[in-house]
Amino acid sequence: MTEDLRFSVVQRLKTIIGQQNIADLAVNYNVTIQSNGRGNKGWVGQTIDRIAQTAALSAQAPDGVDFELKSVKVAWNEQYKQWEPKETMAITMMNPKRILGENFEDSALWHKLSRMILIGCSYDATSPLIVTVRYQPRPIDISDPELVNKIKLYWEEIKATVAQGNISSYSSKGTSQGFIQLRTKGSGGDKGKVSCPVSGVKFNSRAFYATKPFLHYVLGIHEH
Repeated sequence: MTEDLRFSVVQRLKTIIGQQNIADLAVNYNVTIQSNGRGNKGWVGQTIDRIAQTAALSAQAPDGVDFELKSVKVAWNEQYKQWEPKETMAITMMNPKRILGENFEDSALWHKLSRMILIGCSYDATSPLIVTVRYQPRPIDISDPELVNKIKLYWEEIKATVAQGNISSYSSKGTSQGFIQLRTKGSGGDKGKVSCPVSGVKFNSRAFYATKPFLHYVLGIHEH
């Protein structure tokens, strides 16, 4: 998807979603929220995905449109009087062998980020059927030098760590103020392990995560 078309899809998403409860939209888009007394855990994401596809079609996007819409959970911060991200967000797994042959611009991480659209939603504590849009859909601005340069520098640091054979002992501790983290993801065990292509040492799979400062920045939330 071209950047211009991505922004066009966002505008149509805003028109469709507005300030509606996502549960009401789920009904309109035939997404199952509950079945036989059991909740469908993925109903919010499924609803937003269907809305996004509708928006893409109305924006005259080509078949196989290439974008990814991510819902971010936000909660009210009484001290600062604003809605803020509750948690970090997984972006993509880090493949230690693949990253050695990549440049940042064609990396798996940048491919994911450059096609991503974020939306901030709050979940009502009294009812699982009240999910409110607090931050309208926003594409990641891939022309923003501050954003791109910080992410690229971190990605290059990770690539260098793999090339040096030290990725198995790498820790993301202390990086939470940056935009991206690399953290363990998965249940562990032999199935969840990968090998460093340089040292051969096996370690738990890692994934790139968007930090809360990243989510603040992209969604336009004041950072304190």
